[in-house]
Order: sequence, then C-alpha cells, then structure tokens
Amino acid sequence: MGEWLGNEWLGLGITSVIFGSAHLWLHAFPNWRTAILAGIMGVFCGLAFRQARSIRASMVTHALTVTVVKLFFS
Repeated sequence: MGEWLGNEWLGLGITSVIFGSAHLWLHAFPNWRTAILAGIMGVFCGLAFRQARSIRASMVTHALTVTVVKLFFS
C-alpha cells in the first residue's frame, strides 16, 4: 500500500485502520475496543513487515500477540 500511495507511513496508517475495522465483527458488532486495539497492533505488524520485507514477520507478530492475549486476558 505504501508503494502504491508513494508514502510508506500513509500506507501503514491506512492498512492499520483497515486491519482494525476488520475486527469490528469479533464477538459482537460493533466491538470498538477490539477494533482499536487491532488497529494499534496493525501498526506493529506493519512495522515488522517494513523491517523484514517479509509477510512472515507480520504473521509471527500477529500470532504472538493473539497467543499472549488469549493466555493472559481471556
């Protein structure tokens, strides 16, 4: 998205908002708390992707975050 827009930070922001919006339907609509937290996590997943230039880094970041949330907060 950053390459398409010509601005990596704008691309990161837009994709993070989309990622957070995709989580509005988690458990009950609208789940604003989860959507906002997922949007913040989207920033970190995007930064992991940007650093490693690999989707695997984002996948690992997402998996570790979900695991920690399920273990300690659910």
